[in-house]
Amino acid sequence: MSEKNYLVRNAADGAEVAVVIGSIFVNSFIYPTKKFYECMLDCDKDVQHNFTALCLEWFRSLADTNLVDGRNEASVCVAGLIAKEIRDEDLVNHKLAKKDLPTEYNFNYWSDEDAVRLIERYMRLSENNRAFINKMLCYVHKTSQQCFSRMCLNWLKTASSLPNNSHYVLLARKANKHYRRLPLV
Repeated sequence: MSEKNYLVRNAADGAEVAVVIGSIFVNSFIYPTKKFYECMLDCDKDVQHNFTALCLEWFRSLADTNLVDGRNEASVCVAGLIAKEIRDEDLVNHKLAKKDLPTEYNFNYWSDEDAVRLIERYMRLSENNRAFINKMLCYVHKTSQQCFSRMCLNWLKTASSLPNNSHYVLLARKANKHYRRLPLV
């Protein structure tokens, strides 16, 4: 295994995926890049919907946290605005085909394409996002939380510009009203 790889033992486990995405991927130099969002746009619409729901669930949960300091303060502020905007919205995930996916995944954390594949695998294998969100809030470093929030904001901005009126696109448009660049901390 190369130094840029991390063996994800159970891609269905939201807590494990949160640590890998939140502590390793978004914390690896400049990731994600524009390529991440392009790859997410290549996924089917149900994966895009579920990733949008994950991002919005993240902001709802982040808005309610009292675990705030200078390293994640800007993302908590934006999360409050987004949570208020979508407070009455239903964030139900679409059922995705599991496609007999193995739960183990050798993740190259310097690859946007691999990050999208890991997230897609997680979306297909997981029942809900609660473990992911809880781990991200309680375990992942606040600086990495801010990086993950930035990743979600950029996805919502990307999804909001899609030409269709799917539920997730409409939700992304609502959330995107509060888009702002988060400072690097």
